[in-house]
Amino acid sequence: MTLLRNQINLIYIMFVLVSRLNTRYMQKHLFPAAGKLATLLLMALLFSGCQTVTTKNTAATANAPAAQEKQQAEAKIKRVEPVRPKIALTKDILYKILEAEIAGQRGHLDIAVKNYMELARQTRDPEIVARAARIAVYARDSKAADEAAQLWAQLDPTNP
Repeated sequence: MTLLRNQINLIYIMFVLVSRLNTRYMQKHLFPAAGKLATLLLMALLFSGCQTVTTKNTAATANAPAAQEKQQAEAKIKRVEPVRPKIALTKDILYKILEAEIAGQRGHLDIAVKNYMELARQTRDPEIVARAARIAVYARDSKAADEAAQLWAQLDPTNP
């Protein structure tokens, strides 16, 4: 499909170029027996020969054994989503999440770690605990990272 589209674009470009050139000169001296259409077709054929065709299937067939092994390995590991607690999104929780995210974005990682650790202890939501652990590791706060990682492993033991 893309090869056809490229050839159509090339023919259009060649048509514009030939129409801008002095076509009578080309017909009279370069191609005496050819008309304007023949000139266009000849130029399009010459330039379309320079295109290379790449297929995605060649790369896929070369990596087929590796892809099959990966699929088999993924089939063995089944991700079981942890049970998330049914907690209402209160103003306090939303405020702490937003404050932590904005603080982290602005480089105040201590505030982000503090807020997420408070939320992790308060909500015991595996997603919030995971985020708290990641932020604590990024902030290089080993005490908070250790606490969050232990809580995360406790709440979501099937997480690889």
